Amino acid sequence: MTLSYYPSSIGVSNEGENKVALEGKEMAKAITAKTTGSKLVTKVTKKFVATLNEFVEVRSLYNLYEKMVADGRSAILAEVGKEEQVLTHNGVEVAIIAKVDKERVNLETLKEKFPEAYQACLEVKPEYHIRKATPRQ
Repeated sequence: MTLSYYPSSIGVSNEGENKVALEGKEMAKAITAKTTGSKLVTKVTKKFVATLNEFVEVRSLYNLYEKMVADGRSAILAEVGKEEQVLTHNGVEVAIIAKVDKERVNLETLKEKFPEAYQACLEVKPEYHIRKATPRQ
């Protein structure tokens, strides 16, 4: 499976048409309109729908593999222990377990003990989640 289309740029023309340019190809020429529920409705091409389906499939696989990596790491560390070491098989190194200390800010502690600092550092950034729509019956 190859992802042949991923947005490299999205532009909006003066006429209110959105053109999604992907790797130099126009994937969707969409005309937008507001509905009564104030949701923006955008018509897309069949090719765009195929790319969206591929995106949903890849994201699903990514989530599955991310869980498999976490489970595998837990199983390995449960077997050999959580300490720096070299794993060998028949005298050949097969893996190295290295301890890496990562610094992280405990946001709950910061919020409780220093609410002004927490508020001063708080950033709200919009995220746009993509989920596959459930067909209406």
